[in-house]
Amino acid sequence: MATKALGVSDKLRNWWTGCSNEGLRLAEQAWFASAVKTPTTVTDVDIGDGQFLHTLSVAASPAAPRSSRPLVVLHGYGQGIGVWAKAVDPLHKGLGPDHGGIHLVDWLGCGLSSRPKFTASSLPETEAFFVDSLEAWCESMGQHLTWP
Repeated sequence: MATKALGVSDKLRNWWTGCSNEGLRLAEQAWFASAVKTPTTVTDVDIGDGQFLHTLSVAASPAAPRSSRPLVVLHGYGQGIGVWAKAVDPLHKGLGPDHGGIHLVDWLGCGLSSRPKFTASSLPETEAFFVDSLEAWCESMGQHLTWP
């Protein structure tokens, strides 16, 4: 079986994690299969410019009113959606029978989301890097971002 040559970013990821991107996806799939009983889907949501945010979703309840909004769960810097795996079932149950869905989202540059070159050199540019990607995710998902 032939193997493909790895690019620089793949080589760095393998060095940092000791695993290929495919291996990380398989490990995440196995972790969620063992930790989550609620039906989920995993997608890489296109946010434009060839970038994507890796997302695990629980569908909205069929009884949910059209006005219901999903719960969007974000991890800390340098983590991935796997840190929330054990929270999915309790969240699903706790939100009740008419919830608007749940989405666990990997920030841009973290977890299994795409890893564009980070060129921010100030706090406002850094905030824009992350917030703009989340706003693009909301747009792709047909959601409106509402800050509490």
